[in-house]
Amino acid sequence: MSLLFHNVDFRAIPGCPTCGQNFSNTIGQGYSVGALLELPLAMQWRLRLRGGYTDIGTRLATQEQNIGNTLVRRVSAPNEVVSVPVATEYSLEAGLAGWTIEPGVSYEPVSRLFVSAGIGATFLSTTTFAQRESIISPAGVLFNTGRSFRNDTSGIIPNVPSALFNGTIGVHYGFPLSSTVTASPEARLVLPFNNISSDLSWTIAQLQLGVTLTYSFIPPPDIIIKYDTTIVRDTTKKFVLNLAQPQVSLLTITRDVRTEKIDYTEYRHLTIREHYLHEIPKISRLESSVVAFGIDPQGKREATPTIRIEEIETEEQFPLLPQVFFPEGNADLDKTAMVQLSKDDVQQFSENTLGRNTLDIYGQLLNIIGSRLIKKPEATITITGANNTKNSDTAENLSRNRANVIKEYLVEQWNIAPSRINTAFRKLPEKAANNTTLDGQAENSRADINSNDMDILRPVSLREVIVKATPPIVEIVPTIVSDSGLVQWTVDVEQSLRPLRNFNGTSMPLGILQWNLAEKPMPELETPVHIELKAQDKIGMTTTARQSLKVQQLTLKKKRYELHDDKKIERFALIVFDFNSATLNPANQRIVDDIKSRIQQDSKVIISGFADRSGELTYNQNLALRRCQEVKNALGLAEGQVQLDPVGSKELLYDNESPQGRSYSRTVQIMVETPVRE
Repeated sequence: MSLLFHNVDFRAIPGCPTCGQNFSNTIGQGYSVGALLELPLAMQWRLRLRGGYTDIGTRLATQEQNIGNTLVRRVSAPNEVVSVPVATEYSLEAGLAGWTIEPGVSYEPVSRLFVSAGIGATFLSTTTFAQRESIISPAGVLFNTGRSFRNDTSGIIPNVPSALFNGTIGVHYGFPLSSTVTASPEARLVLPFNNISSDLSWTIAQLQLGVTLTYSFIPPPDIIIKYDTTIVRDTTKKFVLNLAQPQVSLLTITRDVRTEKIDYTEYRHLTIREHYLHEIPKISRLESSVVAFGIDPQGKREATPTIRIEEIETEEQFPLLPQVFFPEGNADLDKTAMVQLSKDDVQQFSENTLGRNTLDIYGQLLNIIGSRLIKKPEATITITGANNTKNSDTAENLSRNRANVIKEYLVEQWNIAPSRINTAFRKLPEKAANNTTLDGQAENSRADINSNDMDILRPVSLREVIVKATPPIVEIVPTIVSDSGLVQWTVDVEQSLRPLRNFNGTSMPLGILQWNLAEKPMPELETPVHIELKAQDKIGMTTTARQSLKVQQLTLKKKRYELHDDKKIERFALIVFDFNSATLNPANQRIVDDIKSRIQQDSKVIISGFADRSGELTYNQNLALRRCQEVKNALGLAEGQVQLDPVGSKELLYDNESPQGRSYSRTVQIMVETPVRE
């Protein structure tokens, strides 16, 4: 049986009338019968000659839809001619058959399985055709001629070549039925080399499926079988801890048989593979080492660094914001940020114990003022209550009440004479914030405090000696080599038997151990710091490694006695600028005069300007720059001695959700770094 693949691209047989479209590719069926002669060339090769008869005819068809104004007769009224659109089918019945001859070869890669190839020729003895156009719709109509078809033509296909040439490839498997008869199911692909006619684009490919019966006239020779054996041995060496004597053992054995045919000789190769394990006694290793590296702030590593502990004296001034902010429409001191002390706590209050936090110091504003009024019995203050005028009917009473509650606290808790505290009230503050915004309205709901003595509202000055370690980080790198595995390890850091750090674990230490020298305890002496690594393995062996680092202590006293370069760092923050202002007020001017007196010829000054969240970033940075320049001019600094840093509002100093946070953000910070030598 054959599956026929007709690859066509033509409208009609030349000289035959047609109105249809080109025929398309078609799959059909055919058949082939014949005889096969095989001659052995070698053990696996055979010469083949195939001949027979084949039928490759088919039917081609194409349809034409909606042919308008076609004259037809109805079967029910044959004498009536009407014009209607019809659909027709153009068909071509092709009778193609002939005799084939095909020489070729076959190859037997494995027993009884063959692949074959050849070149064949088909000599066509039948090349007839019949072509017509038939009505397929509507039903029940005939052409005007009274027939259901027209343009019918038949004859011999013209210009058929003398032979159709093709190439074949196939595969078959032989099932012996007896010693001389074999049945071989076969599949073959026949690929055409030329067209059915030189006038037509028409080729035929075939997929042939069938069975071949073969009879052997010559009995096959006897197969000679030869054997050979190869033994392959390989050995893996393994060192085993605490093994008493060397020993060898067989781990695996495999057998592999490979068959090879050469002509009529069959070789059977046997390969035996043996894998042995050779165990060799080994003494367990336990080794250790420890090294230390200093890491500077830029990440640079230094092996075995000298640890330098340095004392640096710093002084920082925190401005007082003489304003108490109240919630909207409220005059309750408990609702403000002010910290209220009991009479017992008042006795223990000291500015020197305050933390170095601006907003925390602001919370102690009334207590700082009370403490200073006691020390300055001639000083007086004026408290002016204000509001944002949202409720004009009660505005004055609200402002008055805000001033009075502050006065009441200072009188009752701090025992300040009422005559030293003046109160006043007004609607908006004298220097009001933008009252059209919510932030501005919150900042205008306040009480302002002024004094006839500038010391009452001077900044809080705090001095501190900080300890700085160089390098700030020491990385400890322990290394342990253990054949038996670890039970535990420890790394101890100590100075003169005083523990500084401890690291430990039960598995192999991985990575780096970090010692942050800024965290206490810190080295306090100039004796070396010792780093000791200890480890114990699972068979009881121990190892120890040590590393020592020099220590240099630079206290203030020692630096000045030995004339080491030292520096004093002073930080100042000017009292807040007024809203959207870069002008120094009298309170700021006094702070500037104090700072100016501390600046030496070799001092380095950094002026950083800030703003609150009101306004655009670019405007606020320009405002901060004007504030920096105002302070620089007031200090009378040379260009090479000062550095300006206009931060603006891109970095908010304090939480701008509170009015005091926004007010403190309108500031200039000054850092003065002065070398100290004695």
